[in-house]
Amino acid sequence: MQWNQIKTLFILCFLVLDIYLIVQYMNKQEAADLALIKLQDPTFDETLKEENIKISMLPEEQPDEAFISLKQKTFSEKDKKDLAQLPNQTVDVIKDQFIVAAFKKPIPMPQPFTEENITEVVKRNIIYPSEYVFGEWNKELNVLLFYQTKNNRPVYLNQNGILLIYLNNNNEMVSYTQAMLGDTVETGEKKKAIMPITAIEKLYNNNQLYSGDEITKVDLGFHTTVPLPNGVQVFLPSWRIVVNDDNCYFVSAIEADISAGNVVEFLDETLQANLLKVHMIQEDKKEVRESVTAQLETRLESIRRSETE
Repeated sequence: MQWNQIKTLFILCFLVLDIYLIVQYMNKQEAADLALIKLQDPTFDETLKEENIKISMLPEEQPDEAFISLKQKTFSEKDKKDLAQLPNQTVDVIKDQFIVAAFKKPIPMPQPFTEENITEVVKRNIIYPSEYVFGEWNKELNVLLFYQTKNNRPVYLNQNGILLIYLNNNNEMVSYTQAMLGDTVETGEKKKAIMPITAIEKLYNNNQLYSGDEITKVDLGFHTTVPLPNGVQVFLPSWRIVVNDDNCYFVSAIEADISAGNVVEFLDETLQANLLKVHMIQEDKKEVRESVTAQLETRLESIRRSETE
């Protein structure tokens, strides 16, 4: 009887040992499988190399950011006095929110055509010069885009926060239109922004990057969502990613949502809206109305021609 008990005990011990060894083996096998998968799954850097996708320059910042809400600024009587004191231009302010100006004598762009030189000349001829940063020179329509800044970051492609400088065929400033956003209200708590390489990976995973592409510019700013009925607009901190110096995408730095940004489409919509406003200029400012109208209509015609080609 004793021997039977001892035999049963040995069998149980060996059974427990067998189960333990099987579990250990399975754990080691799982770890090996995971290691193999990891080796077979290249990192995104390796994917970029394999796809020959180049990145010119990448910011290293990962700041804390929050949504902001803004309304369009209403220009004060002091603002209008400051405008009247600017030399060499005829100015009108439409509904206290939209500045239209024509230069009496065209102002040539400085050479070389660097961002710093252009910015210096433009800012000498507008009010609130510190509120704007150079965006780009759209050579197709010969328009300089200056974006308003909020929290030291540009607000991209927004009609209520844009300064447009219209150039003639000699690259001289002949007129401009200016709109501004008002005081900043932060919405919600600040959150850590995603890294720019994460935003680029998001583009790749959504089939917005292709083999041989080059990321030519990456910077952080604000991009608008749908306006609210009360005139308030909510802006998301967003990485602007320019591909091949042409295609532009915005990736929300908090939610990682993607939207495309087409400068020509933005200019098309903005120029049409500006033309309607310029038509409101009274007869006593006929000179500036006719001058700026001609600039806007010429560029809209150019856009229409390119659409049919």
